[in-house]
Amino acid sequence: MQSFFERLSSNYVDIVSTFAIPMIIGIFALAFPLLFQTASRIDDKYNSTLLIKVFRKDCICRWFITSLLSAIICCVLWVFQLPRLIDCGKIVNIFVDNSALILLIFSTIFLVITTILSMRLMYIYYMPEKLLQRMIKQYHKANSVQKELYFYAISKILFYSIKKEDEQLARELQSFFYKEAFSYRNNKKNEEVVYPSYFYEVLFDANECLCQRERRSISLYNNSFYHFFIDEDYFISKSQHAIISDDTYKFLWRCLIQSVLHKKEDFVFSYWRKAHQYMDFSLNIIEPEYDNNGNVLNQYYVNIRQKERKKFIEFHDAFRGWLMLKGEYMLVNKLNRLSFQYTQMLERYNIVPFTKLEAIKRFLKIEHEYPFYYVRKYNIPDFYSLSETNDAIQRGIKRYIAVHYLCRYYADTSSIAPLDISKSLCEISSCKEKLENLKKILLEMMDDKKCLKSFDIKNIVENNRKGPVELIDRLINELEQSYSKIIEEQSIDTEKSNQLKESTKLVLCKQFDFFNKVFNNTNSADKSYISMPLLRGEPYRYGIVEKMVFATEQDIGFINYDRIFADSIVNEFRNNLPKVFRLLYEVNCFVLSENDLFNAIDKLHIKGHSYTIISVGVNLRYYDAFKFGNLENYEDIWKYKGIPIVELERTQVDSVNKSFFIMRNEDLPCVVHNDLSEDIKNEYALTLVDDKYHIYANIIDLYRSLEMKNKIMRSGSIKDLDKYVLVCVGVNPEVRCNKNAKCIQLRVFSQFDNIGNPDKVEDVKNIWSE
Repeated sequence: MQSFFERLSSNYVDIVSTFAIPMIIGIFALAFPLLFQTASRIDDKYNSTLLIKVFRKDCICRWFITSLLSAIICCVLWVFQLPRLIDCGKIVNIFVDNSALILLIFSTIFLVITTILSMRLMYIYYMPEKLLQRMIKQYHKANSVQKELYFYAISKILFYSIKKEDEQLARELQSFFYKEAFSYRNNKKNEEVVYPSYFYEVLFDANECLCQRERRSISLYNNSFYHFFIDEDYFISKSQHAIISDDTYKFLWRCLIQSVLHKKEDFVFSYWRKAHQYMDFSLNIIEPEYDNNGNVLNQYYVNIRQKERKKFIEFHDAFRGWLMLKGEYMLVNKLNRLSFQYTQMLERYNIVPFTKLEAIKRFLKIEHEYPFYYVRKYNIPDFYSLSETNDAIQRGIKRYIAVHYLCRYYADTSSIAPLDISKSLCEISSCKEKLENLKKILLEMMDDKKCLKSFDIKNIVENNRKGPVELIDRLINELEQSYSKIIEEQSIDTEKSNQLKESTKLVLCKQFDFFNKVFNNTNSADKSYISMPLLRGEPYRYGIVEKMVFATEQDIGFINYDRIFADSIVNEFRNNLPKVFRLLYEVNCFVLSENDLFNAIDKLHIKGHSYTIISVGVNLRYYDAFKFGNLENYEDIWKYKGIPIVELERTQVDSVNKSFFIMRNEDLPCVVHNDLSEDIKNEYALTLVDDKYHIYANIIDLYRSLEMKNKIMRSGSIKDLDKYVLVCVGVNPEVRCNKNAKCIQLRVFSQFDNIGNPDKVEDVKNIWSE
């Protein structure tokens, strides 16, 4: 070992001068600039700075730069010839004394090796096929973060192959993308597959390159890239079936629109063929499997497959709807013809309805319950707001189905059976409304000559224009008959009937409790009283209402259906009660200004324990806020200088509104609740709701009560009473007061309601002291 280092040290000048330093200088002067020149030429060749980034991140490139720097550093160390500072032993001293030379030699050798590897790397980057193989190997070895970088790098090779029309490179790239897509679907049976975002982005950009490319007669690039996701040959088998995710549907939607906007109809046709294959072989209907008890063993998978088929069909309906909005009628017609080729071949309908009945059923399923259904899945150009986009997609689908129905109407001569609609008013009503909409759209499309000509039905429609519409009218009439029959035959819901009685009792008792607390003067119940009923006419109230309001089946909701009659009676009570003070009392009326109202009360010199003030439609809170009088309010109980005030609401009678009625306590009225006659109870089959106030209620089904129906028909103009019920609420209150009762009315003057000038405070006299 010592002799080796002695020989090496004796010739180190020749080694350094003839080998190491010239080699380092040469590589630094030639290879290093060549490295940067290669990066520039990569950009020129592939038009991608991303590949430059990948080139510089390559391990060979990093090794080369590292070895060059190491060689330069070792050369500098050798020049300085730094002495050894400590004695490390004879053998170690030999290595230390010659360390600069050893490092310089080895770094130069390593630099030569990395230079050769770098030249080979440059060669690889100049050859797209070799570069693709290298990128694929690095992609598979990379971690999750680096995978995205290498995937984008491979995409740049893809774009290069498209522009250069390199068919051999295209085959390798196609194989890579197929296998990569398959790897994401692998082992995900009956699960939604969401590919990485960069996968969607690269294929979308590749499709853009294909759309901008001039078509060649024979080329692998005559096909689109987005059919990868529904390609049977690579991805689908009976034992390995993954579900298309919403993200994939959105990607397919963007690519289809992209192809149409670039006038690449052949891409759409290519996809359409794959879509039919996917529907027939991957989304084929799963037949139920039954056990010995008749239970479905595979119901879960049956439901999943039905949901998949529905989404797949809906997606293609939405696409053709967008084409209808764009006026691409010829393209839609060509797609339909292509679909019918598969339909007739397989004797089934899939993406397009085969019969006119199926077209109608497809139209009925277009609208969805929750808002913005379509815009969440699909987006279309030229529409910006969510509602506008959603309505546009829905409108386009309806137009497509309407035209398709026209085509099938003339092609399909079979008779059409009634629609299979369940016994639900909501469903029948919704179906009828949709058929009316279909009829309206049909009439619009029949006037669109361009559309009819594109679908080759212009002459046929002109010769038989009424037929398609008459068929829709017949279906509408059938639904109306079913609707009417259900309404007539359905019974009154017991729960709603009980709710009416409970609400009637609650509303009336609340009002009567207030009247009973205030107007319960037993002195007015002797023989010298005069009285007036609080309800005009009969001592009951009834109304003819649609049976649907109180039936179990309803196609719309009803608000306050259970208390509307009770509220009507209460309003009548509130309006009639204040009339008593004008009709039954001896009244002295004074019209005063706001400022004089309470001064007039002071002028009467009355005591709180003997008198009561009835306020009708006077805003006491307004007077209290502006200190017009010495008002007191405690828990909504008003007093004026100890005189209690009974507050009544404003009525429809102007002569009693905005008034104070002042009377003695013994002259206060008394509300008496009389019972109904037995004849009325029996005639209307009234049920006692409240015994204290003699409140009755009942609902009569006119479809099942022929006698009551005939009675109403003789006195009314309503036809078809079988769809109605008679709601009856019976109550018989009256108000009584002393024959010689007196009161003073102090009414607020209004320049809009009154003529002349208001009375003066001096005009007000105490009628009880005279």
